[in-house]
Amino acid sequence: MNKIAFGALVLLVVCLAVATFIEARLGAQYVSECVYGSFWFIGLWAVTAVTTLLWLIRQKTYRKPAVFLLHLSLLVILAGAFLTYSTGVRGYMHLREGVAENMFNARDGGYLFPMPFSLALDSFEIAFYPGTDAPADYISHLDVMRDGETVRRELVSMNNILSVDGFRFYQTSYDPDGKGSVLSVNYDPWGIPVTYTGYILLGISILCLLLSPRGSFRKLLRHPLLKIVPVLLVPGQLSAQARTVGISEAEKLGNISVMYNGRIAPLQTLAHDLTLKLTDGKGYEGYSPVQILAGCVFFPEDWQQEPFIRIKDKLLRETLGTGEYVSLSAFFNDRNEYLLATLNTGIYDRDRQSALLKAIYGTDEKVQILRMLQQGSLLTVFPNEENGQLKWYSPSDDLPEGMGETEKLLIRDLFGLLKTYVSENDWENFAYTVDKFRIYQNRKAGEHALSECEIRCEKFYNNLALIEILYKINLVSGLVMFLLSGLVIIIPGNRRINNFVTISRRVARIMLWCVLIALTAYMGLRTYVSGRIPLSNGYETMVFVSWMIVMIATLFNHKFRLLIPFGLLLSGFTLLVASLGQMNPQITPLMPVLLSPWLSVHVSVIMVAYALCAFIMLNGVTALILRALNKGGGEMQVKLMLVSRIFLYPAVLLLGAGIFIGAVWANVSWGRYWAWDPKEVWALICFLIYGLAFHLQSIPLFRRPLFFHVFMVVAFLSLLMTYFGVNSLLGGMHSYN
Repeated sequence: MNKIAFGALVLLVVCLAVATFIEARLGAQYVSECVYGSFWFIGLWAVTAVTTLLWLIRQKTYRKPAVFLLHLSLLVILAGAFLTYSTGVRGYMHLREGVAENMFNARDGGYLFPMPFSLALDSFEIAFYPGTDAPADYISHLDVMRDGETVRRELVSMNNILSVDGFRFYQTSYDPDGKGSVLSVNYDPWGIPVTYTGYILLGISILCLLLSPRGSFRKLLRHPLLKIVPVLLVPGQLSAQARTVGISEAEKLGNISVMYNGRIAPLQTLAHDLTLKLTDGKGYEGYSPVQILAGCVFFPEDWQQEPFIRIKDKLLRETLGTGEYVSLSAFFNDRNEYLLATLNTGIYDRDRQSALLKAIYGTDEKVQILRMLQQGSLLTVFPNEENGQLKWYSPSDDLPEGMGETEKLLIRDLFGLLKTYVSENDWENFAYTVDKFRIYQNRKAGEHALSECEIRCEKFYNNLALIEILYKINLVSGLVMFLLSGLVIIIPGNRRINNFVTISRRVARIMLWCVLIALTAYMGLRTYVSGRIPLSNGYETMVFVSWMIVMIATLFNHKFRLLIPFGLLLSGFTLLVASLGQMNPQITPLMPVLLSPWLSVHVSVIMVAYALCAFIMLNGVTALILRALNKGGGEMQVKLMLVSRIFLYPAVLLLGAGIFIGAVWANVSWGRYWAWDPKEVWALICFLIYGLAFHLQSIPLFRRPLFFHVFMVVAFLSLLMTYFGVNSLLGGMHSYN
């Protein structure tokens, strides 16, 4: 039974991997029908599940409640997936204004599926970004009807699911005349409750495995060999053509307040994020962010020719026939036709998204934001109190009738007046007008106005490249510690080397304290600037995870010495991920679903698991190198295996938790928790492969240090495939460039 269970699991992993390459060649529809939806594939899952259950009973795993609960939770999740497959129905519903429908077209079989209620489309609208003709959302206003009467009014949009009696509806498409809407429908009354029960059991089992005093993880931490584990494992020049304001004028202009992302901020914050968005953090020709913003506002004709918009995707560059950096004018032909418009078909159809369409969407986002800036809709710098509420306007907004003519004139003409001063190099009047306008802002905003301290702190924060500096320092110092400490084993008994490593360890401890203090101050500054606890997006959560890692390493390295280099390496990795994520800040709420806290937790947990797996791989490489050099005796190999096993627990458990947190997020946002996307499939493959290494009793090979270390190094290739290979080779909804 043992061989059948693990043999079926290995065969399942191979089939999953092959299926992703078949999908890349023959398409998602083919692999869905011939692999994921086939009887042999379902049968393989069934054999794996049944033999696993029998194996659990034969091994009397129920005597270890946490281990038994973990396997049971996975079986419950699998049962939920089978119920979704066998009893769930997916399809689509076409609605026309004023026509009630109580059936939808089932995707599998093409039959009509009845519903105990009716839906009628009251109206359909396309929400546009202010001042542009770029769609921001598609919204269907619906009447939910029973017995011919409306019982409630609801709306469905791209990121707003409607749930009625177990039926879930989300926006997919619309009719060209704007009088009809197409909704995707999911009906899964049994699968989702069972699956969610499995998720809850999984969470409980993970906590028990990590926290139980009698569990294997805690026993490994108390292993006597680890008391003598060596420190080894502590593992531009300005463009001549583009006109803009000078440095001092940009500094003054950046102090103006603007309503940005739902809060009042200095204009420099908007300029900073705008530059990151357009250039992917590369900047442009030595200009400051406010200079770039000012140039686009005051001299749009100049900056339309400046190649400061970065296109990351190679396929899109080849399609458009451009280089990596292009100007705004490059997106329009001689007839002033928008080149991306013809490529944008179906971009909002979630089932037809591709890597190219996502690249088009990301580039179109940059173009539309730049157009919004040039048209003035991003410059919401004019406060006005209405009915006891403070509202902010831009020069392109429709102004209220009750507003005075003088204020209307100010809103319409302020930036034109500033442009005149800039064109005439009249910097004295420019500075005078900006100062007077700030006084006007403070008077109109009242208690909501930014203080000078708040402005200075936020501008200081925007210019503070702390995360970029820290991730480089942490990664380099952690790697140096690793290499230097290796000399202790390669050249044992050398007093000079031992003394040097001891001094290095002390320096590393001081460095950890400095990093902890710096990150604490950084998070405190971000809290003060934003007015909230910084845990609302992926960037903030990754910084928080790094802070937690450094704190643990700082407080407990005297008991567990390998936490010194490990803390530096892992915190450096998480800060690197945070830095990369910050290269694409949210200028406008273009994709509200991506702001979900589920996504932040999902990404953070997955990335920490990846970092732990990377450390295990590094540990395995070290063991193999020492063995090749005849410097790693049997006891040393066992020690290194113990260390890897310790980190294997949180790595695999966090990887599993991250996968299923992502599934919950997808179900809440899109109505389905698993789509057999290549990224999802390879994440599952990683989870299954790494999970094999826990079964030392059932697979005796894992008791041998050499096999264990080789397996951990090879297993890391599956993670690299998940993180990088899927993006470049397979594509899918989760791919990115």
